[in-house]
Amino acid sequence: MSNQPPAGPSRVWFTAAFLTAALVVAAAHVSYIIASVALSPVGFDTAYNLTVSRNVAGGLGYTSDGYLLDHHVTEFDYRISTGPTVLIPLALGFVGHADGLTWARLAMAGWYTMMIVGFAALGRQTGGRWLALLLALVPLSFDVYGSPGVAELRGASDVLGEVPATGLILVALILTRQSRVVGGLFVGIAVGLAVLTKTIAALGVPALAIGLLLAHRESGAPRGRRLSLFFLGVLAPTILWQVFILVSLGLDAYRHNLASQVGFLVTGGSGLDGQRSGTNVREFFESWHAPSPVVVVVTIAGLATVVLAVITARRARQLPGRAFVGALTALVVVALLWVGWWMFLSTQPYSRSLYPGAILLMAALVTGLWWSLGVLSTRMRDARLDWTVAALALSVVVLLPSSQTLAATVSPSETIAEQRRKGDELADASGVIRFDPDDFFSFAEAYRTGWASGRDALARDDP
Repeated sequence: MSNQPPAGPSRVWFTAAFLTAALVVAAAHVSYIIASVALSPVGFDTAYNLTVSRNVAGGLGYTSDGYLLDHHVTEFDYRISTGPTVLIPLALGFVGHADGLTWARLAMAGWYTMMIVGFAALGRQTGGRWLALLLALVPLSFDVYGSPGVAELRGASDVLGEVPATGLILVALILTRQSRVVGGLFVGIAVGLAVLTKTIAALGVPALAIGLLLAHRESGAPRGRRLSLFFLGVLAPTILWQVFILVSLGLDAYRHNLASQVGFLVTGGSGLDGQRSGTNVREFFESWHAPSPVVVVVTIAGLATVVLAVITARRARQLPGRAFVGALTALVVVALLWVGWWMFLSTQPYSRSLYPGAILLMAALVTGLWWSLGVLSTRMRDARLDWTVAALALSVVVLLPSSQTLAATVSPSETIAEQRRKGDELADASGVIRFDPDDFFSFAEAYRTGWASGRDALARDDP
C-alpha cells in the first residue's frame, strides 16, 4: 500500500483528507490537555509526589512528608515510585512561592505531548503519515477512568511516571534504526532514563536489546560494541542516582533504603504474588473505549490478518526491512512483558499500571495491521483497497478521540474546583486542613484537597 497520494485531482482530495484528519487529532489532544490542566482533580499520588518537588525547592533535599512511613520527613521515600527525572524539574515551580501545582500540571502536559509526538514519529518512521496519525490516537482509546481510585491516572497533567516512561521508551524505539554503532548508547540512555522514571520500565531493556540485534546486519565485534554501549547507557542513569543516594544517606542507611526499595517493588510496588491474574485478564479487555467482546473480536481479527500477511509476504519474498522488524519486535516484546506482568504477576488494581503496556501493545497491533493491509493490497493489485484503508483511517481519526476527550472534560467523579471548595470547608480557623495520621483515607483526602486549594495538610497532632 503506497503512502504517497495518487496523482491528478484525487491527490487534492487525498491531501485534504489527511490535513483534516491531522487537525482533528491535534484538536483532540489539545482539548484533552486543556481539560486535564484546568479541570481534572488532583490525585493522591500526584499530591504526595509533589511534596518531594516542594521540599527540594525548600532546601530539604529529596524528601517526602513521610506520612506513608513514620509521619516524619523521609529522605528518598521508597514508596514514591515516580523518579527524579520527573520530580526534580518540577521543583522549579515552587521557587519564589510560585504556583507549583499549575507549573507541575503544565510540565506533565509537556511529557504527555512528548509521548504523543513519539507515537507519531514511530508511525511515520514505520508506515508513513497515516500510520503516524493512527498511532497518535492510540492513547485516547484507553479508558483511564476504568478503575476509580485515589491513585488513578486522571489525565495528561497527573504527576506520575507512567506517561514520561512511555515517552522515553518510544524515543528508544525510534533510535534503534541508527546505523552508527554509538547509536546503541543513545538507545540505552533513553531506556535508562525510563527506568529511572519508573522502575518497572526495566521490562523494556530485553525488548530494546532484541530490537537492536534485529535492526542491524552485524556480527562479531560491531554487534558486541553496540550491545555494550546499549547496556552502558541503560545502567548509567540508575548508577549515578544510586551513588547520589549513597553519598546523601551513608552506607548503613543506604543499605536499608535499597532493601526497602526492592521489597516495595516486589511486594507493594509490583505485587509479584500472582493473586489477581484472572481478574486482570478481564480488566484488560474492559480498559478500552469499546465493549470487551468487540475488543476481543478486533484483536483476533487483527492478529489473523497479520499472520496472513506474513505468510503472503514470505511466499512473495516481500518481507519488510530490518529497521522495521527491529522496531516492531521491540515494541511487541516490551508491550507483552508489561501487559503480562500486570495480568499475571501484579496485585496493582489500577489501570494506570497497565496503561503503558496496553497502549504500546495497541500501537504494535495497529502497526502490524497497517503493514499487513499494505502487503495484501499489493498482492491483490487493487488500488481501491488503498482508498478503503485511507477512508477507514479517516473514520477512526474522526470518531475515536471523542470519548476520551469528553471523559476528561466532564470528569465523572469530581473536578479540581470541587476539591478547592471541599478544601475550604475542611480547613480550620488557621487555614490548615487537619487529618488523622492513622486513617489513610483521611490523610489522602486532606492531601488532595489541600493541594487543590493551596492549603497545608497536617496531622492533628502536628504544630
